[in-house]
Amino acid sequence: MKKRKWKILIILSIVFVGALSLWYWNYQEKERVQLRDEERELRLYIRTADTLRMEIDYRNYEKTRTVKDIVLTPTIETERTIERWEAVSQAFPSIKFPQEEVEEGDWVQVCQRLLGS
Repeated sequence: MKKRKWKILIILSIVFVGALSLWYWNYQEKERVQLRDEERELRLYIRTADTLRMEIDYRNYEKTRTVKDIVLTPTIETERTIERWEAVSQAFPSIKFPQEEVEEGDWVQVCQRLLGS
């Protein structure tokens, strides 16, 4: 009878360790996915700042670790780029100028529209 109890105890221990290992692996995978998504979004902000020649402020991001807290500030070069794009869009109607996004300051969307056109 004691052998049977030991077998059950060993089997339950193996199942428990296996379940715990599976849970930990799943947790780590979720962390990796979240980190990759955050890195992708950070690269998007960096590309936007580089493409539109903007200043980028990470101070709020460093505190909150939320990518949406990164501040993109237009420069004189940004204004010149936007003005050229607007002039080109008037000369070539097939190229759309994102007036609403510029007015709202949605610079990531502006950059994506610029690169898409």
